Amino acid sequence: MVHVDDLLFAGSRKVWTQKFLPTMQQKFSVSYKLLGGTGTEIDFLKRRLVMLSDGMMIVPGTSAAKVVECFEKHFGHARLQKVPSD
Repeated sequence: MVHVDDLLFAGSRKVWTQKFLPTMQQKFSVSYKLLGGTGTEIDFLKRRLVMLSDGMMIVPGTSAAKVVECFEKHFGHARLQKVPSD
């Protein structure tokens, strides 16, 4: 995934270390972070990517409290809903 000058590479570590990274470093100044084993994490575009034993978890860069705060700033106090949601 590419966003302006940020790139997320997902694939073979061998391709990354032996082909892609060396090619990019010939033309550009490159800084990077790698996911390691289970529990390691990196930040990318205001999100945390956490390596799990069975995949990857993408954690948003904001909290529910911030969303509510922003809503209330623009639309007024948020109130509990009495509509069943089940």
